[in-house]
Amino acid sequence: MAQQVEEQASEQPEKMDTTAATVYDEWKAADGLFAPEASAKTISFRDGFVRVRKQDWVSISEEGWAGHTEKSFQVPPWHYCEVLGSAQIKFTRA
Repeated sequence: MAQQVEEQASEQPEKMDTTAATVYDEWKAADGLFAPEASAKTISFRDGFVRVRKQDWVSISEEGWAGHTEKSFQVPPWHYCEVLGSAQIKFTRA
């Protein structure tokens, strides 16, 4: 039983910390709000929902769901990124 729990835990992807510096070119599980940054980037995601909000927080630049097929959005400088549904995400530099 303990071995099964350990195996299941090792299968869970590492979760990205939304408050830490951006991790690039690495798939991680995420859920939460990513603060805006000075540089543009691309967010690729699968199995969840992503919303890119403009600087004013009210306006939405892009949003959408992705299943197993990867989807990508451009995140301009100083835009927020919301990740919902424990999506798998990867940031790349623009």
